[in-house]
Amino acid sequence: GQRYFWNFHKRISVTFLPPGIRARWQAHTTPQGNYYYYDLQSGVSSWHMFNMAMDRHHDIEEDAQGSGGPDARWIEQGAAVLLRGLAERRYNEQIGSIHGFVNGRIAVLLPDCFMGTMILVRRRNVSPLIRGPGSIVELRGLSHTHLNGQIGTVDGANPDLFKYQIKMRDGNIKVVRPPKLQPRSCLWNISLGQSPSWLEWRQEQACLFIDSGGQHRRYSLHLPLTFSASMAEAGTQGSLEPWPMIVYLHGAGGSSFLMHSKKRLKSAGLQHAAAKFVLVSPHCDWTWKDVPGPWVTELVTVLQAAWWVDPNRIYLTGCSMGGMSTWELGAQRPDLFAAIAPVAAHHNAERTAFIARQLRQMPIFVVHSRYDDTCPMNKEEPLWNRLLQEQNRWLQVNLANEIDHCNMYEKTYCDDIMLYDWLLKRSLPVRG
Repeated sequence: GQRYFWNFHKRISVTFLPPGIRARWQAHTTPQGNYYYYDLQSGVSSWHMFNMAMDRHHDIEEDAQGSGGPDARWIEQGAAVLLRGLAERRYNEQIGSIHGFVNGRIAVLLPDCFMGTMILVRRRNVSPLIRGPGSIVELRGLSHTHLNGQIGTVDGANPDLFKYQIKMRDGNIKVVRPPKLQPRSCLWNISLGQSPSWLEWRQEQACLFIDSGGQHRRYSLHLPLTFSASMAEAGTQGSLEPWPMIVYLHGAGGSSFLMHSKKRLKSAGLQHAAAKFVLVSPHCDWTWKDVPGPWVTELVTVLQAAWWVDPNRIYLTGCSMGGMSTWELGAQRPDLFAAIAPVAAHHNAERTAFIARQLRQMPIFVVHSRYDDTCPMNKEEPLWNRLLQEQNRWLQVNLANEIDHCNMYEKTYCDDIMLYDWLLKRSLPVRG
């Protein structure tokens, strides 16, 4: 994979070190998948870094006695674990592997797509992996070497033997100890090295998300145009500000946020969005008649754990059918988004009260045309009025004149940066 340096204190990955700073340890893995460390000062290799020694494990074992949490034998060095109950909620329900023990805390390493993210947690914040297609693991270090590298999911656990039953792709079950499992993220095909510095046609990454039901979902990802430069600067400055993220939902038969129109790539709006935001475009696999499934909010929940995403500045927007989906998904998870922006939207009249009640404290930027014959404005006004009745003080309705339904994407996202500036002023309260 891509070479990077993990700053344990700043909790960021960088591609370059600050001037005059040298790395002390270099991480390697054995053919069996076990980590070991080369001390660049002494030239000695060891299984553990300084202050991350196995003799710290007795602190964890003592803490486990009578705590009511999982047995300490589930949380040995290298074991795959699930994170729970953290104040910094972006990491809850993420899987990782135990990298070491530091002063009575457990160092948990998240999967590779998060580029080395390691967090220190208490024993009560880790638990064994749960059964289901969301617990994806790779077998490693097994004596039956033909199994190493194969992917499976957790099908159950044996509390007496402290082993997992892993369901393989061929349906067979393998019984494996926790350290022989390498957690795999449900985010696939993300490349942090694929970050163009100017906006190009067809340059969004085609990514895969495996949802909690085991279904493969597609989405497009575009990293900010400043991503690579900021990564390089982080190496010299020792810090990196995460980016806000826009989740864009397309209309019926539509495409990703930056694939709507090639000639519009040069517009002020799209240039601004591509520079300032992480852009995520789920491939909407539902119709006008459907309530969108929860997989989009599951995707956002996983993505917010990435160190390059600001979990307090995630915004949801969509046009036409995507506007309808914005109302629905925003109402499903109002805690997840700092603001929503339905554009040329429609909603199910029977769900007006539910949507308004759920979004009564949500900043909302509505864009609609008075001349929209596809999604008439008078069909949306009852929802706007109900939001006001629910005392939503952050509703802003922007009405366009002499623009039809099919041109509302250009009006909202391309012609100016008003929407983006409005979004950037909204943020969730800092949590954890």
